[in-house]
Amino acid sequence: ELADGGETLYHVQIYTKKGTYDGHTDINTNTTLSAWEILCDANNVVGRGQYIPSPLPSNAMQRVYVGAESIQAFYVTLVDAPTVTGGLLYTNGNGNQGLVYVGNDVLQFVPGVGLITDLEGGGNSMSVVNDRIWNGVIYFML
Repeated sequence: ELADGGETLYHVQIYTKKGTYDGHTDINTNTTLSAWEILCDANNVVGRGQYIPSPLPSNAMQRVYVGAESIQAFYVTLVDAPTVTGGLLYTNGNGNQGLVYVGNDVLQFVPGVGLITDLEGGGNSMSVVNDRIWNGVIYFML
């Protein structure tokens, strides 16, 4: 489930890669794109707005095996989402990028970055915004 800023239909894509995202945030290059594996490509995901988790369709997400002591990076994006809807919601970090934000003996969540693209201007430029905490729900099983 993800947190979004508007009650609209979204096209959600989720990617993953083994290891960290470091060095793999420029999605406009073939080298970076080839490092990521797509897990979810779901159209018409109903955004419920702020503070109400928006679920993905039950069969939309492939399972990811993450071994003990392993690191797995995830990239969640709303494809061609107009900025007026608010997009994906996040929390500003407090200098905790790269440090465990929340976790337990089994799973640890480490904040990362936000990617901002220039879709409205018709361009393909991108900027990386450091220290972003993704807002959403992570389901896992042992």
